[in-house]
Amino acid sequence: MAEPDYLGTPRIRVGCDRFGHHHPTTTPRTVTKSTTFLSLSSTTTTALTSTASASPTTIPILPVATPPPPIVYTIAGSDSGGGAGIQADLHALHSLGCHGCSAITCLTAQNSVGVTAVHSPPPSFLQSQLDALASDLPPYAIKIGMLGTRDLAEQVGRFIKTNQEKNNNHNKNNNHHKIWVVVDPVMISTSGHRLIEEDAQEAMIQHIFPHADLITPNWYEAEALLGRKLCTWQDMQQGARDLLQLGGKGGGGGGGGGGGGASAVLIKGGHAAAMTTTTTTTNNKNDDNDDQKNEEEENVTEQRPQYAYDYFLSSNELLDPNNVQPRLCDSGGAGTNGVWLRSTWVDTIHTHGTGCTLSSAIAAALALGERERGRKKQLEQQLEQQQQQHQQQQQEQQQQEQQQQLEQGSIVGAMSSIGAVDACCLAKAYVTAGIQQAVQLGQGAGPVVHTGFPSSHEFFTSIVPSPAEKFAKEEAADEHEPAFLPLARPHATIMSHDKNNESSSPAVMGRIYPIVDSVEWVQTLCRLDGITDIQLRIKGDGGDASVNQEQRIAQTIQQCQDICQQAGGVRLWVNDYWEAAMASKCFGVHLGQEDLLSCYRQGGLSKLRQAKMALGVSTHSFAELAVALGLQPSYVSLGPIFATSSKTVQFDPQGLSTVTKWRQLVPPQIPLVAIGGISTPEIARAVQEAGADCVAVIGAVTKADNPSLAVTALHQAMMASL
Repeated sequence: MAEPDYLGTPRIRVGCDRFGHHHPTTTPRTVTKSTTFLSLSSTTTTALTSTASASPTTIPILPVATPPPPIVYTIAGSDSGGGAGIQADLHALHSLGCHGCSAITCLTAQNSVGVTAVHSPPPSFLQSQLDALASDLPPYAIKIGMLGTRDLAEQVGRFIKTNQEKNNNHNKNNNHHKIWVVVDPVMISTSGHRLIEEDAQEAMIQHIFPHADLITPNWYEAEALLGRKLCTWQDMQQGARDLLQLGGKGGGGGGGGGGGGASAVLIKGGHAAAMTTTTTTTNNKNDDNDDQKNEEEENVTEQRPQYAYDYFLSSNELLDPNNVQPRLCDSGGAGTNGVWLRSTWVDTIHTHGTGCTLSSAIAAALALGERERGRKKQLEQQLEQQQQQHQQQQQEQQQQEQQQQLEQGSIVGAMSSIGAVDACCLAKAYVTAGIQQAVQLGQGAGPVVHTGFPSSHEFFTSIVPSPAEKFAKEEAADEHEPAFLPLARPHATIMSHDKNNESSSPAVMGRIYPIVDSVEWVQTLCRLDGITDIQLRIKGDGGDASVNQEQRIAQTIQQCQDICQQAGGVRLWVNDYWEAAMASKCFGVHLGQEDLLSCYRQGGLSKLRQAKMALGVSTHSFAELAVALGLQPSYVSLGPIFATSSKTVQFDPQGLSTVTKWRQLVPPQIPLVAIGGISTPEIARAVQEAGADCVAVIGAVTKADNPSLAVTALHQAMMASL
C-alpha cells in the first residue's frame, strides 16, 4: 500500500525511508519510464504520464534495496523516570529511524523530582552485555553516556578500542563501514551537581577520549574537564581547542584528534555566554562609627536570551565524508575548524534529558549518513561487477535500474553527506523542537519530546561566526527575513502586482532561472517571455590573451548587465565574481559554499548587503543549509536534484524528497531554487510540486533546438499545478 510519510509525499518503500521513517514492506511496482524516481507523488505521476505521452512506456522497478535501520549502541545509565539515560537514548534513536541497542552501566531509582538510589551492576555484567551485542548486532555508531566508576570507564575504553581495531581490519579489505563514537561525558548535571567520581573522569579522558569522533560536554562539564572557568564565548573557543588535546597521551584510535584525543567537540550551553552581563556599581554604606566606605560590587544580571548557542570544533582532519574544500560550515570563516550553532531559545524548565537526547540524536544522524554511503558503495560495486561480467538482458535491465537509483536520488545527497557538523545541526534542531513541545508529567521538570526527523524552519539550526557577530554585520531584525535584498516567492504573487506600490514590494523570483556562460546567451534569453532572472557563470580562461582574466571577466559582466538593463530590467546574477558584479551594479550574486568562505573573509558579504544587492547561496548538506540560514540570503538553492554533466559536483543527487525537506527547513519568506538534472518540463513540474519555487536550468535551454519554445514549455510546466 502507498502510505504518506512525514514529508507529505505518498511513496512505496521497503523497510524505512531515507529520512529514517518506517514503512510497511510492499511488493514491486510498475511506474512510467518518466517517473522512475521512486518518491514522486501520485499527482506528479499522473502529470508526467499525461504530459510525456498518451501511452507511456512502463518499466518494472524493483523495491529499493533499503537495508534495515542502522544499529546504534547506547552505553549509559538507566533513568527509571524515563526522561533521560538509555530511555531517552532509545526514544531518540527510534524517532530518527535507527535501531537502538543498550548496555546499562548503572541503574537509578529516580523520577522527575530527583534520584533516590543508584545501583551499579558488576563490570563483568556490562562486559557480557557488550559481548552479546558485538557478536550479533554490528553498530554504525556508539553513544557513550554515564560511566560512574573508573572500572566502568576503563572497561568501555577497552571495548571501543578492540571494536575499532577489528573494524579497521575489515575496512582494509574494503568490506565494512566506519563506526562513529559519540561520547557524552556525563559528569555534571545541567543544574551543576557532580555525578561521577574524579578518578572515573580521568579514566574517561585517558581510555575513551582517544577513540571518540565527538565529545559533547555541557558548559559545566567542559569547565570540570579543563579545571577552569569559562566566562566568555572566547573562553569557550579556547576551551574547545584544549579539550581536543585531552587524552592525547592515551594512545591513538578512531578519533585521531590533533593531539591524539577526540576528533571533535561540541560544547553545549553556549547561550550562557550571551545571556549574562556584568555591571559594576558603587554602594555607599555607613559603619557603626559613621565612617563612609565605598564598596564596589559586581552584579550579574540575568537576561532572557534570544538564542541558544553551542560551539563545535573539529581537529585539522575535517570530519567531512565528501572531502570538499573548506566551507563556512567547517571553519566559520575564522581560519579555524570551529563554528557556532544557533537555535531559537525556548523559555521553559522542561528540559530533562536534553544532553542524553542530543548525543543520541547525533549518533543517529551519523549512523544514517554512514548507511547511505554504504548503500551507494554497494550499488557502485554491483554496477562494476555487472559491467565486468557482461551478462545478458536481465542483468542489463537491473544495471540500468541501479544506475537510475544512483542518478535520481535513491541515495540522497544530503543524507550521504552527513558528517559531524551536519549531525550536530540536525541533533540541535531535534532537541529544540522537543523542548518546545515538552510538558510537565510529574512534579518536576518534564522530559524532552521526541518529534522525529527535523521538519520545521522554526527550530532548525543556523551557523554564525560567533554570538557577538553576524556574517553580514547588519542582520535583519526578523531572523526569518532575508538580510540581503529580499525576493518574493512566485507562488505568492501570481498576477497580483501593484504598480502604485512597486518601491515597497520585493522583486518576485522567476520560475525559470537559466544559467549561461556567455554574452550571446544572455542576449538571446533577454528577448524571451518568461525570463526575469539570468545567472552568468563564467568558466575558466579564454578570450584575448592581451587582456588579463580579471579584466575580461569584468568586461563580460558589464556587457551582460547593459544587455539586461536594455531589455527592460531582466535581473542579472553573477556566479562567484562578486566584486565585478558590484562594480557593474548587477542585481545579485550567487555563491557556492567554497566561494562563500572566500567572500566572507574578504568582507564581501557586508559589502554586498551595504550595496543592497541580492545574494543566492548553494546548499548540498544540512550544515551548508545551516550556514545559509545564518546568512539570511535572498534565495537558497539545492542541488544537484538529479545527476548532471553540466558541472562536476562532490555530492550525490538529492532527489525529490530532499526538495520537500528543504522547503520545510527554509523559512517560508525565502525562495527555494532547485538545480541539477532538470532537463525537461515534466521534471521541472515534478520538482516544483515537491516544493521548489524556481528551477535553475542549463542544458534544458542551451541544448534545445528552439530555446524560445523550451523556455515556454518549462514556464507552462511550472505554472500548471498553481
